[in-house]
Amino acid sequence: MHPQSQSKLLSAPLEIRRAIYAQISSGHLHAFRSQSKIRFSGCLQPNLGDNEHAGYERRVSAENDDASQARWARRLSSSWGPHWECEELALAKDEKLCGGDVYKLGFVCKKMFLDIRDLVAESSVINVMDLDILQSNPDDSSPSWNLWDHIRPRIQVLNVTLRLPVAFYTELEENAEVQDEAAGRSTTAVPTACTNWIHFWVTIYGLQQLRKLHVWLDHDDESSWSVVKERQVLTPVFGILATELKARSTMCDVPAMQFLFNLPKLHPGIARPETHFVEEIVPSSIMMERRYRQRFHRSMSDDGALSVAYKSDFPIMHAIADFYSNESLGAIMIPVQEFEEIERHLWLTGQDVQREIRELTSLNGFSVCYF
Repeated sequence: MHPQSQSKLLSAPLEIRRAIYAQISSGHLHAFRSQSKIRFSGCLQPNLGDNEHAGYERRVSAENDDASQARWARRLSSSWGPHWECEELALAKDEKLCGGDVYKLGFVCKKMFLDIRDLVAESSVINVMDLDILQSNPDDSSPSWNLWDHIRPRIQVLNVTLRLPVAFYTELEENAEVQDEAAGRSTTAVPTACTNWIHFWVTIYGLQQLRKLHVWLDHDDESSWSVVKERQVLTPVFGILATELKARSTMCDVPAMQFLFNLPKLHPGIARPETHFVEEIVPSSIMMERRYRQRFHRSMSDDGALSVAYKSDFPIMHAIADFYSNESLGAIMIPVQEFEEIERHLWLTGQDVQREIRELTSLNGFSVCYF
């Protein structure tokens, strides 16, 4: 008798087995590359679109010693963006903290491999944080690659978090007119950034079971998000996704798709209609939302020492807005949105915003430090 037939778990109905597996899986998984292999870890499910995470919450402790500052700085520069805590969990030396229990079950036997493959693909939110993670690697025969190659084409809900260098976005902007070539067969003359960028979205285009796509974008510098000409960067992407939506609308057996892009708020003093989605005019099939960008950033001295620097993107009068938005103030409460409009007007009319803020804070008896 085959030993699998004696297993109470494997002989149970599929619904029972999946219910048991679901107790182990968090339902949200990260797929990431480590030591040239694809690994999986649990996701702590941070809110990817709120305005509460400026970076202060990443502090190691209340102490300001060099070691604490350096660790805080490393957290602020995490390429996983708001998933910085997930990254620490995934890369923990203690394997019990690696969140890969459901992944490890997939290698007990072939039957369990198929169970786990289907469970992860059909009921998990998959999070990816780099541009080449969705590419297959047929030359790698390790089990981890095989599991990922089985899961990837079955993904139904995908979260993409990309915190890319400013230089990468700049290369995309400077070569916006050739991005279409990157989606074709010949990419010899197309810059690497364009090739990687477009091929990433074309790969998503090919995920036939995908129902929901959430994209979180930022760059890795303390400068405003608005230094990125987002219209040049994203218009080709929106074109690819719109084409996929149109194609799917004619297919009966392919699920409909929902697209949501989460970007930092635009700085009125920098953003322009010809280079930015100032009026949020994007294809009707694609949703876009804006968030406050992190305000604490990693800083490195000439001798390589890490520290933390503060630099706020729009709106810079957020501290005043937070103070006056408190409902306990009653009649003098002012919604945050009103302060945003006030500051936006100041920038658009060319006024000295810093001076206006200093005057406003002095009139109301409290001070706010803007670095």
